Amino acid sequence: MSTTSLPQTSSAPQRTVSRALAPALVVGGVAAITNVAILLLGRLLGLDFAVQPAGQAPMTVGVVMVLATTLLPVAIGAAVLAVMRSRGRRAHTLLAGVGLTLGIITTPAPFTASADLGTQVALASMHLTTGVIWFAVLRGRMTAQGARREG
Repeated sequence: MSTTSLPQTSSAPQRTVSRALAPALVVGGVAAITNVAILLLGRLLGLDFAVQPAGQAPMTVGVVMVLATTLLPVAIGAAVLAVMRSRGRRAHTLLAGVGLTLGIITTPAPFTASADLGTQVALASMHLTTGVIWFAVLRGRMTAQGARREG
């Protein structure tokens, strides 16, 4: 029986993408579950999640909108992480901080829309939660990778 060997190709770009994808999947999953839980808890507490952003028609925030507005920024972050991955630990640390900062900076956004205070607080907490999860996962991965290198 004969075997055929395939030509060797560089897997470096694939490793970079998969290394960026892994934390993004964790962040996306945890943030999506957490933010949908915030939405459902808010609904159980009687919040209607009816909002009217300035200059826009009134809308009701639902699961699909929460998932989209949670996962899109995470996907963008994953793409940036894949590009910056080759730039080393400092770039990774910077990106972790940028994600946290964006979560903090966007937290007041729901307060600019016309909505009841409970809805605004719940929506604002989703912004902050996503930024904190992004930071925790990226920093946790960096700490774990550093420990593996030292160990």
